[in-house]
Amino acid sequence: MAHNQVPPQQPYGQPQQPYGQPQYAQQPYGQQPYQQAPATHIYVQQPQQVSPSIASGPRPWNNSLFGCFSDLGSCLMTCCFPCVQYGMNYEAINGTGCCSQACAYMCFTYLGCPCLIHKDLRASIRRKYNLEDGCGDCLTTWCCPACAICQEAREIKDRKNGV
Repeated sequence: MAHNQVPPQQPYGQPQQPYGQPQYAQQPYGQQPYQQAPATHIYVQQPQQVSPSIASGPRPWNNSLFGCFSDLGSCLMTCCFPCVQYGMNYEAINGTGCCSQACAYMCFTYLGCPCLIHKDLRASIRRKYNLEDGCGDCLTTWCCPACAICQEAREIKDRKNGV
């Protein structure tokens, strides 16, 4: 210690600690002094919640491809006006485009290949509701277009109603 530097004063009766020595908390006579530990910061990472539908992978469809008669309204609409039901399904998924998509579906049906437009809607429905593929969108819409439209209508209706 330099000869012109004065150490800090302690209260009367307390021994002075030399500079550079650890400071101990005052203990009653006869007990060992302890050194105070520096503050420690503990960081806890909260677990991340994963959506059950994503964590479990694609789920099965709520409705069978050939369960058309479980909802007679969509069944009759699909049998009589498949392009209108397709347009309604498209609008339910995308929010717009009922008339334009109904007309496009009618044109593709007239050309004999409605699956070219229908497979994309079916894929959109599967992505939105995290549904399994089954036997493929193109094959399903090519072989059973009316059953596919009816199944999609029932699935959309069920999902909007929280089933």
